[in-house]
Amino acid sequence: MKKLPVLFLWFCLSAPAYGQITFNHQYNFDFPFKVLTSVLPTDSCYYATGIITDTTGGSYKIGNIFIKFDLQGEVEFSKTLTTPGKFYETWLGDLIRTADGGFVDIGLAKDSTIKGLVLKYNSVGDTLFTKEFFHPYYPDASFLFTAAIKIGPEGKLWVLSGIDADLTDSHNGDIYLLEFDSLGNLLQTFTYGGPENQIPRSMLLESDGGIIIGANKSNTSMVRQNFVSRTYIFKIDSLGEVQWEYLSPVGQLFDRARDIVRTPDGGLIVATGKGIEHPVNDASSQLRWYPYMFKLNAAHEFEWGREFRGTREVAGTSVVKAVPATDGSGYIGVRHEERIKCPTMGQ
Repeated sequence: MKKLPVLFLWFCLSAPAYGQITFNHQYNFDFPFKVLTSVLPTDSCYYATGIITDTTGGSYKIGNIFIKFDLQGEVEFSKTLTTPGKFYETWLGDLIRTADGGFVDIGLAKDSTIKGLVLKYNSVGDTLFTKEFFHPYYPDASFLFTAAIKIGPEGKLWVLSGIDADLTDSHNGDIYLLEFDSLGNLLQTFTYGGPENQIPRSMLLESDGGIIIGANKSNTSMVRQNFVSRTYIFKIDSLGEVQWEYLSPVGQLFDRARDIVRTPDGGLIVATGKGIEHPVNDASSQLRWYPYMFKLNAAHEFEWGREFRGTREVAGTSVVKAVPATDGSGYIGVRHEERIKCPTMGQ
């Protein structure tokens, strides 16, 4: 099977009641490959970060790009970050604004090994610092990814990442949480795991100093069929101790908690996907998803869930973002779809 990634940036600035598209642009940015991985809308403009390739000067580079668009989608400026011999990749970028008018984002830095990356920009997109961090078991293990970043009191940065959990079993993942000060200096780390593969994706800072983490527990990287995948949400206190946990029901397939939103009644809206195990042959199956959102009440108990089923399930159609409606009437979900094309004769 051949995956065909389709890249297009679709900015929508809509009237609250009608959802009218105001522009739809394609961008080149003068690089042979480019993809925007995070977009931050404001009342006056849009900011975005992404990944670029650059082959000028005879060397191949993968770098980061920071862009500002006006409300009509026109580029006001762009800044790039490239370093010979090092790749910067923000595939799961999470661009957010800081109190000083700058921005922070997360990604990976790759040279001789993979490292987590925190980037800080000023208000005009200049890179103020990059801070890299290793896998906690490095050099015995190195694989990790960054999933989310949030800003806490005093400008402290909380970074959520996933790591190889067991040095003898690369299929078992754990959750790795890091705290940095406002200058990017590492303060403390926490690791959460178990026998299952645990993949984090979302994070919510609470007013009591606690943190809610959204993830899933699964065996999907360990087996070829008979999958287990459960949405996993838990809260830690300011000392990193687990206060409560929620696991979706046994016997049903649920994706990771890709976004979490607090509700006025103290509950949580969770953006995720619900899955179907689709047989490929006698020895293997494929997980296919359709969008799903559910609510937990203030006691962290399941209250309701809603499936959004289309004409087919495909490999990646979970809800990836949940946003409260501006009029308080409900929540808006955004999904991502990964389209898969089977190869034709001769490919």
